[in-house]
Amino acid sequence: MADDGSLDGYVRFDFTDPHGRWTRPVFRRGAGPAVIVIHEMPGLHPLVTRFADRVASAGMCFTGGFALAMMTEPAMVAPVLSQPSPPLPAGSRRRAGAVDASPAEIACAKRRFEEEDLSMIGLRFLGDPFVPDARFASLKSVFGARFEAIEIDPKFARSDPRMAPHSVLTLHLDDRDPAGPTKRAEERVIAFFKERTGA
Repeated sequence: MADDGSLDGYVRFDFTDPHGRWTRPVFRRGAGPAVIVIHEMPGLHPLVTRFADRVASAGMCFTGGFALAMMTEPAMVAPVLSQPSPPLPAGSRRRAGAVDASPAEIACAKRRFEEEDLSMIGLRFLGDPFVPDARFASLKSVFGARFEAIEIDPKFARSDPRMAPHSVLTLHLDDRDPAGPTKRAEERVIAFFKERTGA
């Protein structure tokens, strides 16, 4: 959880599921169309907040297959799958090509993409073992031109001695070069949100 003051501009509230089984903290900032930023496995760290700040300042859902599954909600119009890792490949060919959404959720997304002229973006670093080639091949096969793949050579990632390039829009986004591939990917995502939400 970010406790370095990076959330000072956000309003926190607790969201409880309709059946009262669990409660989660939600941080909100800005006005206009909602964009849901779901943090990565390391938790809500300052680089996730930095990305959310950039999205909020542009007036702007995404992470992995969650964004695709959320297409069952009519308000969802701009899914972004940033390094969609689940299900973790774990040496399984079937899991490597799997998409983290049910057949019904995939069918709903396909139908909405066609009927409402929608699309989605997927981002990953090439060679990322958590987001294998087979996963993007499956997304391309299922969704065709409705799936915009942004695949970046890992040499353009921000260096991080703790792990290989993985987090395109946060940990490994190299914003020292405003024309670099990761910065352009971030700009494309924000432009996509603007186009789809009318922000």
